[in-house]
Amino acid sequence: MQRCAAACVPLTAALVGWFLSPQSSPHEFEQPPRVTNATLKDWSGVPWPPAVTFGPGERKQFEAKGFAVLRSFLSPAIVRELLAAHAAWCPRGVFSPHWHCKNEDVWARTDIYRDFLYWSPLGKTVRSLLGVTGLRIYGDHVTEMRSNHPGIFYHFDNIYYGGVLGEFHAASRGAIVFLFLTGVDHATTGGSVLLQPGGHRDSCVMAGVEPALQAPCRELFYKQAIALSFKPGDALIIHPLMPHASQGPLPTAPAGFRRITYLARLVEGDATFCTTDTQVRETGKVDCRHSLRPGQKAHHVCYQQIDPLLAPEISERMSPAWYTSTCNVCRGWRYTTLARLRLGVRTLLSRLRIRLHGGKPIGLEKAECIYPP
Repeated sequence: MQRCAAACVPLTAALVGWFLSPQSSPHEFEQPPRVTNATLKDWSGVPWPPAVTFGPGERKQFEAKGFAVLRSFLSPAIVRELLAAHAAWCPRGVFSPHWHCKNEDVWARTDIYRDFLYWSPLGKTVRSLLGVTGLRIYGDHVTEMRSNHPGIFYHFDNIYYGGVLGEFHAASRGAIVFLFLTGVDHATTGGSVLLQPGGHRDSCVMAGVEPALQAPCRELFYKQAIALSFKPGDALIIHPLMPHASQGPLPTAPAGFRRITYLARLVEGDATFCTTDTQVRETGKVDCRHSLRPGQKAHHVCYQQIDPLLAPEISERMSPAWYTSTCNVCRGWRYTTLARLRLGVRTLLSRLRIRLHGGKPIGLEKAECIYPP
């Protein structure tokens, strides 16, 4: 017993010390922000591909179906650049039960995705599809799925507080974009994105605040789901209320199968802010602090406008203070003990309120921030 105590005490102390110690960020080497080396041309000196434009009929079709597919949206050169960046990050990134590795909010933490959102055709393309005058970034991430991945259940993105992407007025327009950096074949490799045409209009969307689709809606969606194949550089744009799932790799997938995707959640430039979604702040997402109140326009660098670009927000994003104070971009990898405790309490209280009030957020000045009745 004494020998066990002698061995266990130092081990316990070491584990506690590791838990409480700050964790390094895989993107710390890129800070402070550096001047962009990509403007009208990409990193290899080639002009960016032109943006895709949409007419009224195509916008109406997107509203009805809830998704749009853009083939060869990114050039092979751009895909290679983004894959090279991922290869450097993945071994040091955030590992989760669902993904081989996952890097959250790379727009805020890295120069390469900041430049990508500033200058690539993504912003103009989505702005045209939504028919809005401006477009802002709510959040993004890069994920890698390998052959042993179980797949991801049907779910909604950021649904806890209702509205659009969990933080914006229900009438705000937005989109979720998947950019495929590696190819997937839904019939041979798996790894596709499953969705249901028109699913964003289904009554199941309004049924609750749990991200996982509940029965009987879950069974209905699986029966009506479609899966598409994608090549490197293809894009899938879905409505922010579209339930979707990730297809697991199939037994026929090669041993070295990888699905690497970049996902961006975008919202119109004049979206109305409702509340901070504390549910997603515990998963490595940037905990960007701002003074916006419910009902105000989301005109803040925390939701930086990417098209058209705004000079004051660019200056703030490029400030040397960005990494350490402006946006708390270390958060998710470098928690202090107090920050962990504070975030844990915030999350617990938030979940209790959701349960007690049937999903309706309390304390909001604008009741229409939740789903319309």
